[in-house]
Amino acid sequence: MKNTKRNFILFLLVFSILNLSCFAMALTTDLKNSYSAKETVIGKISGSITEPIQSDSLVIKRTNVVVPVESGIKKLGDDYYFWFVSPNSPDQYSLIIKNIATLTSGKIQKVDLMQNFSVVNYSDYYVTPGVILTQEDFQIKVFLEEDYNKDIDLLIPSSEIRTLKPGENTISISISNFKRTSLNTIKIGKYNIPILAVLNESVPAYEDRKGLSLSPPSIEKKVSVFDNLNYTLAVKNYKNEILKDIIFEYNLNRFEINPKENITLKPNESAVYTLIIKNITSEGIYENINLKSSNATTFMVVKIMFDQEKPKIIENESTNNKTNETNNTQINYRCAEIEGGRICDAGQRCSGKLLTASDTSCCIGECVTATTSKSWIGYLIASLVIVILIFVYLKFYKTRADKNPLKRKISEAEKKLP
Repeated sequence: MKNTKRNFILFLLVFSILNLSCFAMALTTDLKNSYSAKETVIGKISGSITEPIQSDSLVIKRTNVVVPVESGIKKLGDDYYFWFVSPNSPDQYSLIIKNIATLTSGKIQKVDLMQNFSVVNYSDYYVTPGVILTQEDFQIKVFLEEDYNKDIDLLIPSSEIRTLKPGENTISISISNFKRTSLNTIKIGKYNIPILAVLNESVPAYEDRKGLSLSPPSIEKKVSVFDNLNYTLAVKNYKNEILKDIIFEYNLNRFEINPKENITLKPNESAVYTLIIKNITSEGIYENINLKSSNATTFMVVKIMFDQEKPKIIENESTNNKTNETNNTQINYRCAEIEGGRICDAGQRCSGKLLTASDTSCCIGECVTATTSKSWIGYLIASLVIVILIFVYLKFYKTRADKNPLKRKISEAEKKLP
């Protein structure tokens, strides 16, 4: 009985660990193993995130003690980026991002994402903020921790050298330097800072935290016409009452949302839908999707811009020296998406570079008619010569064996006498 109970407890423990591992694998960051003290850490969260992450969700701990740091979390496009200034004491630390709503096995669950890192040495300077979402001109503060001036490279977007003085330095940046609604990166010395400059006239992302919530509140993306445009939508009832007859209203020629049935949500209950974008054109999409119930409404903005530019294959010098047979590069594009890509028919060969595209072999060059090889003629002649030689050899051997036929016949007759 004791062994059975012990095995059951062990089973529950293993099951819990496996479940926690699944949660941990669902969300990850690109956090490195170590940083310098007073260094600006900039990272990205990967995984399915169904509700906005609050700006105060990021915590740094040493063992179980919270360490105050400057930090922030911003959603740039479809992805969440975080930043913080690492603690000024070398030690072991943990990054914790609390209460992330993620999709696990078809259900929305709140989990804490935790990753460990260490702080070693000391950084010469750090910047704040490390992630920027703005509609107007902005400033970046650079703090030099040394007692003498230091030159750093800037790329915003033109290149220049800036001399830092000990202490606080301010770099003023105009929003006109950046392409609107597209993710950009600026270089401040050793830091690459992601920035999203949004249009002032853009429709703001809307989410009713006191009523009916639709997440993500907007989809703004530049994609290829060949991309699979399916998105996961999460609906949540924040009201203290039951919401009935919840239904989407949208352009049926542009979108499809499944499931299509009306639903009912209790307080704090969630539901998951799949949005499919169809009838893709080069003009793009800029439309609203409305979500309504008996006593609450909300909406989301879908802005899809299509990039029809085909990717170019850039070859280096070593690549050009290889033959077509050995230089078969594999890429993650279909042949139709590659500039100059062709699919050669049967009986043709590629006169240029042969690639392995995601759908088939792809020729970057011309497809030419394959010349018929005449090597079979040589094989045929060689075979005939071998047959003739075998025939001559057998004939010679038989003739040699019958050199004295009279003697052979007399010998055979003698053997038959009694």
